[in-house]
Amino acid sequence: MKEKRKLWKKTEKAGRPGREILSCLFLVLLLLGGCGERQVVLTTGFGRDEILRVEELGCRQNELLVYIRNLRGRYEEAFGSGIWEAAAEDVSLEKSLRQTAMARLAKIKLMNLMAGAYQVRLNSSEKKQAAAAAAEYYGSLSEAEKEALGQISESALERMYEEYALAQRLYEKLTQDVDTEVSDDEARIITLHRIVLYAVREGEDGSVIRTSAEERKALAESLRGRIEGGEDFDTLAYDHSQEEEIGMSLAKGEADPAIEECCFSLAEGELSPVIDTEEGTYLFLCISTCDREQTEQRKIILGKQRQRDAFEERYQEYIRDRDYYLNSELLEQTGDGGAMIPAKANFFTVYDSYFNPGQSGNDTDAF
Repeated sequence: MKEKRKLWKKTEKAGRPGREILSCLFLVLLLLGGCGERQVVLTTGFGRDEILRVEELGCRQNELLVYIRNLRGRYEEAFGSGIWEAAAEDVSLEKSLRQTAMARLAKIKLMNLMAGAYQVRLNSSEKKQAAAAAAEYYGSLSEAEKEALGQISESALERMYEEYALAQRLYEKLTQDVDTEVSDDEARIITLHRIVLYAVREGEDGSVIRTSAEERKALAESLRGRIEGGEDFDTLAYDHSQEEEIGMSLAKGEADPAIEECCFSLAEGELSPVIDTEEGTYLFLCISTCDREQTEQRKIILGKQRQRDAFEERYQEYIRDRDYYLNSELLEQTGDGGAMIPAKANFFTVYDSYFNPGQSGNDTDAF
């Protein structure tokens, strides 16, 4: 007897396995990297333990170790500790983490230079917050952690918190006038039930099964006729759909244009025509033309994306004529910041507790 499939999935992306985790991690690298075409890579002429120089701002290896260790903690919170056992196209996620941390740290340094150009500064209260955050985080470190972090000092952590806070203040200044009002139609998320017949799928024995478009469409048209004749959509979906989850949410821009155009024109309770794409053949039943809760959440996401896009445009313009110097040999020699040592606190979480108290989804991940 065929196992009954799950009925509902919050979003189309929610149930995918390790590939989605890898995509998210590498997307972070792409978003946080990009220091322009004027990057100059050097391996000599640096100060002791200096791993990066951005004009007059330097960066030491222990700063990078702090970022590596604490970004690791954030990824594990989001994706689980098993993420490090995965790999994508033979690229080590450990190496990717190191590169991502370096790219993020370089961006913070560049944003601090940019803050000077825009006359953005921290006030005395914010400097006290940075000092308090540094004291709290430093106080949480065991001797083993301090050693793994290159004997980072409290004063160095205070400077790091000040630089991080200044980057946030710059971001807020340059995005404060961005129009974040998003219409219901632009953000609308609909909910659907579906029957999916894939062109290529994996059999129970691991074999590859291919089905012609004619076969798929013939079956889909037959099922559509049965549904129009009074049979239950979900029952037929349990028996014939090749996708585990029957329920799904859909936002604009997330699906094949043919699917999107059809599904967003459906009325509540309406059955779609058979839709055929290169990936497969589909039938949809519209459950709701607007999931209000998800739509409101998407409005916030799209509004923040507008801010990120506006900031990134000005950031890229600023860094176009800037050089930065990377000690690539030292980067390759940099460890994991004590990955196996238990942590009592996270550098970024402590920062949020002082500079973004009570907020969830603050803007610091935008840079």
